[in-house]
Amino acid sequence: MRRLVAALKLSLRDALAHAYLPLAYDPGHDGQVDFFEGLVQDESGVQTKVFILLVRACFSGRTFVYARPIHRLGRRRIAMFDGVR
Repeated sequence: MRRLVAALKLSLRDALAHAYLPLAYDPGHDGQVDFFEGLVQDESGVQTKVFILLVRACFSGRTFVYARPIHRLGRRRIAMFDGVR
């Protein structure tokens, strides 16, 4: 029974080895984007909450990261537009 199971596992493993589908991307066409909040710490040790934009180009694998401080300006924005109607 062990030999039968071992032979079956070997035959299935070989079949699955050929089931690989390589991913191919054209330059400038595909990317992955993620947007999230995080904490960053400056040289003096002060932590600030930031929005982080992370973009990864699929063709080159290069990554771009942009972080911007979170400003809670909701009331001022509403006042600027004379309230919400």
